[in-house]
Amino acid sequence: MKLSLLVLTLSACAPEETQDPSLAAWAAQMEAARKARESGDPATAQLHFEKAEDLADADGRLLLRVRSNEALAHQAAGRGDLSEAEDRFETILAMQLDSLRATGVPADELLTTLGTLGDLSLRSNDLDRAQAYYNQILTLTNEGWVDLSPQRPHLSLVLAGQARVLLARGDSVAADSIGRRATGLRQYAQAYGLFINQQYDEAVAQFRSTVSYQQQHLGADHSDARQTLRDLNHVLDLLGQPKVAEDISVD
Repeated sequence: MKLSLLVLTLSACAPEETQDPSLAAWAAQMEAARKARESGDPATAQLHFEKAEDLADADGRLLLRVRSNEALAHQAAGRGDLSEAEDRFETILAMQLDSLRATGVPADELLTTLGTLGDLSLRSNDLDRAQAYYNQILTLTNEGWVDLSPQRPHLSLVLAGQARVLLARGDSVAADSIGRRATGLRQYAQAYGLFINQQYDEAVAQFRSTVSYQQQHLGADHSDARQTLRDLNHVLDLLGQPKVAEDISVD
């Protein structure tokens, strides 16, 4: 969820490939902004992003409005204006929450927005605000609005954010403990993603690496380590390979 790691998705189609004039005009402005930014002309990029925002507001589609605000938020953060960046992401968050409660359809991007707001607050040294954003993710999870299962990357990102808050507060012991669990869960989610995509050999290697890390840093009896070991054995069973014993460490 670090701001620097967020990838700005401009559009899945080029302007000339769509029959939707409104979408084509918006995509053309986003593409022009991208080219300007890549050529080192942030002022021109800003103008194109602002035109794209106007088109998105007139069109009314959530995706276009979110993408436009994301672009302008990144522009603001790039020039060091964290206040405007946060305001932009707050606007995105409000739209995403309205959509979630209206449709009941969970959206991973909502979690990413909350995590980004948490990171922005950390960069501004507003630790209470940062913690509140991470807590909001947990609240939405407890209310059943979003899925924060270990198989998905967002749980590890929330824990990593909480660890950074604790570290900033001076509680290095708790920060290290949560941070180590976050790292293990991030590796586990990567392994599970490989498995889902039927990249079984890569999944086995990642599961082995993950359980080795978790057993070393969390303990062999930790629930995370045991879950990873069970999944590793499941994949090995699918491949017709010998299972790993529950009571040994995987190196």
